[in-house]
Amino acid sequence: MQENSILKSIEFVNIGPSVMSGRVVDVEVSPSDPTIFYVAYASGGLWKTSNNGMSFAPLFDNEAVITIGDVAVDWANNIIYVGTGENNSSRSSYSGTGIYKSTDDGKSWSNLGLGETQHIGRITIDPKNPNKIFVAALGHLYSPNPERGIFVSEDGGKNWKQTLKVDDNTGGIDLVINPVNSNVVYASMCYRTRRAWNFEESGATSGIYKSIDGGSTWNLISTSSSGFLTGKETGRIGLAIYPQNPEIIYAVVDNQSAKNKKDDIDKDKLSKDDLRNISEDEFLKIDTTKLKDFLEDNGFPEEYNAEKVFEMISNKTIKPSSLVEYLEDANTLLTNAQVVGAEVFRSDDAGASWKKTHSIELDDVFSTYGYYFSRITVSPRDDKKIYIMGVIVIKSSDGGATFTSINEDNVHADHHYMWVDPNRDGHLINGNDGGLNLSYDDGKTWQKLNAPADNGAWVGPSTYEQSLEWQQSGEGDNWETISEDLTNGGKIGDVPYGTLTTIDESKLKFGLLYTGSDDGAAYVSKDGGNSWEKISNDLPQNLYVSRIRASMFEASRVYITMNAYRYDNMESFVFVSNNYGKTWERIGKNLPAEPVNVIVEDTENYDILFVGTDGGLYCSLDRGISFNSLSDGLPNVPVHDLVIQPREHDLIVGTHGRSLYKTNISDIEKLATEGLNNDFIFYDIEKSTYNSNWGMKRGRWGDINNPNLNFTFYTRNSGMYKITISSDERIVNQFTGNFSSGLNYIKYDLSLDTVSGKSYFDFISDKYRNNKKIKIKLKDSGKYYLPPGKYKVELEVNGVKETKEFEITDGKRNNGKPSPFPKESEQERD
Repeated sequence: MQENSILKSIEFVNIGPSVMSGRVVDVEVSPSDPTIFYVAYASGGLWKTSNNGMSFAPLFDNEAVITIGDVAVDWANNIIYVGTGENNSSRSSYSGTGIYKSTDDGKSWSNLGLGETQHIGRITIDPKNPNKIFVAALGHLYSPNPERGIFVSEDGGKNWKQTLKVDDNTGGIDLVINPVNSNVVYASMCYRTRRAWNFEESGATSGIYKSIDGGSTWNLISTSSSGFLTGKETGRIGLAIYPQNPEIIYAVVDNQSAKNKKDDIDKDKLSKDDLRNISEDEFLKIDTTKLKDFLEDNGFPEEYNAEKVFEMISNKTIKPSSLVEYLEDANTLLTNAQVVGAEVFRSDDAGASWKKTHSIELDDVFSTYGYYFSRITVSPRDDKKIYIMGVIVIKSSDGGATFTSINEDNVHADHHYMWVDPNRDGHLINGNDGGLNLSYDDGKTWQKLNAPADNGAWVGPSTYEQSLEWQQSGEGDNWETISEDLTNGGKIGDVPYGTLTTIDESKLKFGLLYTGSDDGAAYVSKDGGNSWEKISNDLPQNLYVSRIRASMFEASRVYITMNAYRYDNMESFVFVSNNYGKTWERIGKNLPAEPVNVIVEDTENYDILFVGTDGGLYCSLDRGISFNSLSDGLPNVPVHDLVIQPREHDLIVGTHGRSLYKTNISDIEKLATEGLNNDFIFYDIEKSTYNSNWGMKRGRWGDINNPNLNFTFYTRNSGMYKITISSDERIVNQFTGNFSSGLNYIKYDLSLDTVSGKSYFDFISDKYRNNKKIKIKLKDSGKYYLPPGKYKVELEVNGVKETKEFEITDGKRNNGKPSPFPKESEQERD
């Protein structure tokens, strides 16, 4: 679709605030030079640094997806393997399209298959045979499927054999190889089933398997008799093998068993458990001081003091359980539920037996969501030193008996990887949800390798006109409920479900409101929220309503996008209604199979629509009948928001994993208005302002200042073009090239050709011979540049010629003085 897009030449530029890239899932460091390493992001692609993190270059932006689960590198042969599909099983863990391989340091890639595994836990290369590749595959996140478990290739990924499968809900999450005897392999299997409303992150089929024949056959070694955790509470397991003595293996497991009630609970304090089932009469007998302490300890607003709460209970305004409900939002349920969490086991006999290393509970390391981490690293130089990745990162120097946190203030929470330098004590590289950190003192201090500094907030002004009216109506101090439940009611589970996800107000009709929910409901109100009508009965049911948009051109028109990813359905669902949602028509039928997140109309032309999906950005010039891909400079990254700046005609693209991008859409608007019925259109050319520094270096050591002017044209067919630039009937420059169908941008550096344009060169050389401000001389670039004046451009496309003019002004403005501000046309087009 990208290759056939008539808009494929529209260029995007990243505008920050930084290429954040999201959470780091893997780091692969050169064994011979630790300043060279690859960094894999869950939804931000693969990056490489050759200067210890001072700068990075992306390597995986143009494949089908850039979401990554794991990376493996054959350093001796310069081969990179990328397993796509994040393995952390979050609601935002995007699925992948299998295993990719590069033999030229990421310049090109080939897909090796295993597409239906969707989420890759680990890729490991046999240290004795680089053609033998092991893949631990988790499988689909939102549905059962057979393509999960352990896969082995003997020929560098050309062919695969599934050698370990437990069932359709249990997949491979980790795999380590004995570095001395590579026939000995250990793999951890993880049971998980996720639905939109519920997640089961543990099961009896989770466990550790061992192979002694190079992965051909496997045996379960985490049995009840081995000393390892077993049963339905067994969650994700991470493995680490000590290279100097491969009999030593560590495992960290997410134990989802409920914590035992502690004997030392303070009986003088109220707890949430006390309030869950207490009657109103019993509540009113509680000591005032105990209630006061409970309210203060749990951060209740000051207006809800003990006396006020007693009054509300007495008047039956609330129930005692309402206090618990107030505290237990989705986040607190995730972080504060009482489960055992992280447990560390060690085997000194190659997995035959296991012993838990610690007697104290590792509180707060995993919270309740160990499925998101469960990574462990053992120092290559000291079998007693281990690192556990969780919400925080902790270190033990005594084989896991005791631990200390090395999560410093400048280090983000939620950790997924730790590299330990085998040649230098204390040299660590840590990957977490905030990016990458580097330490040379074993975690006492950390350097942040990606900007900006984390755990901050980006704040900007509100610029839309309605701000003043809203301010006059109360500054947000008072709110009123204007609807009943506008969802389908949700379902019982441990994931927030049955919530509103999108709301929009018509810009054409006051009080016309639309809402959508994560369980598939859409409603309209035509009277400012006094009454509501359900409008989603004829749409696909139960799907996540990702966006609903009231048209800016027709009051009765509304667009809706629905995301079916949480039902393991990758279809693109985009609908339009021209009667306030009474009936719907599906549009965008040529969109690829990518869940849709957002839709926006162009501000100038109602025929132009932009759609963002889990795989990129698309544009329609015919109100949704067909779409074209927009991808030049924009990675195949999930697009979650789109905003058009109407004055500048800029489209701002909000991505999940690669920050913000921008492009100017003026040419798209012109094409939709003027061009689609024409075989060939040559666009008007912008003015440029003369600069005597064209072609010169910016300082002694700087880059050359290269001017740029775009010749823009549209054509239905591909072919060759010829451009002839002239002035005063003299040829200035000529050049030819190939073009493709659709919009084309031919870049011109405002230079003159002394061969084809010799007559003109002689003419202006004589004209400006004594001019002190305009010099016709050879510049640092090795070229001569055009002086101020008017020029003609003849563009010949497939035998058809058309001529346009452009002007280079002398830059004299403000009473003859050069303006201190360069015109936008002087700068290189984004």
